[in-house]
Amino acid sequence: MTSRAGLSYPVVDVSRDHGASFSTAGAALPPDQNNWGDRDFLAVGPDGTLYLTWDYGPSAAAVTTICPPSGSCAFATGDVNAVLQKSTDGGRTWSAMSHLSPGYPNSGGDSAPVLVEPDGSIDVVYQGYQVTDIPTDNLTVAYTYATRSTDGGASWSPPVRIGPDAGTMDTTEWWIDGSEALGPDGTLYATWDTQEATTDTGWLSYSTDHGASWSAPVQVPGDRLNVPHIVQVAAGPPGTAYVAWLSDSDPRGYALYLRAFSTTRGWLSAPVQVSQAFGAPSVWPGDTFGLSALSPTRLALALGSAVAPAAATDEI
Repeated sequence: MTSRAGLSYPVVDVSRDHGASFSTAGAALPPDQNNWGDRDFLAVGPDGTLYLTWDYGPSAAAVTTICPPSGSCAFATGDVNAVLQKSTDGGRTWSAMSHLSPGYPNSGGDSAPVLVEPDGSIDVVYQGYQVTDIPTDNLTVAYTYATRSTDGGASWSPPVRIGPDAGTMDTTEWWIDGSEALGPDGTLYATWDTQEATTDTGWLSYSTDHGASWSAPVQVPGDRLNVPHIVQVAAGPPGTAYVAWLSDSDPRGYALYLRAFSTTRGWLSAPVQVSQAFGAPSVWPGDTFGLSALSPTRLALALGSAVAPAAATDEI
């Protein structure tokens, strides 16, 4: 994301030498001046089409934030919406926006991870806040929703609420919440975390019918302490998911944890602490982290945190 001349928008870079160098392919310029833009996600289809989702608002002035001292910022009000654009020329030019969270421009959608199935269908899991008082776009609580497009993003299925009884997300949640993965057998996995009074709980759910229905949510971390549980998922072999979370539930600070899940057997392992050091709990650790399955038995994880009070460093 970048902001220039009254516009906020995603810029796409490309590498053709395995990451040794990058060049800018193009930018998804917004249709409105002085807009709001945030939280971009990118996926590629089987035919090479790029699909980009981001959090878009026609007016940046409508967005107000809540910024805790040891986190980044969350939204209190705003005309926030989950939108999708696509590119068929490697990111140089982009289509008009497709509004995937219903109710544009006051839909409350603010984060929308995207993936593409082998047949070209697009799956999105997004965080959608309830909006009250449309003139001010007051945001209250949020749920996690799944939606799907089978026509390249031109239209979207009615959103399905994932884990409707698991709780809600509130407006003090400063991290990027929600992640999804697609298994080789077509199983979709989704993770998120909810806040209720003085608790925060990380969840996992899965779907075997392309997001039309979802399993009962399963608690991921063992604790429900009132601290962030930033949860992400990567697909493994058929019926298997790897779930990781970044949290400062340990008094020593932020650490990254991992465990494996089976759709038929449940949890396959207890949590394993991945990071060897703890990040300072008083320093923002970043809004997200990296998780990728390189093969059925090999994973790559990356995280950021301040391992000393005076220095913010990356740990891989």
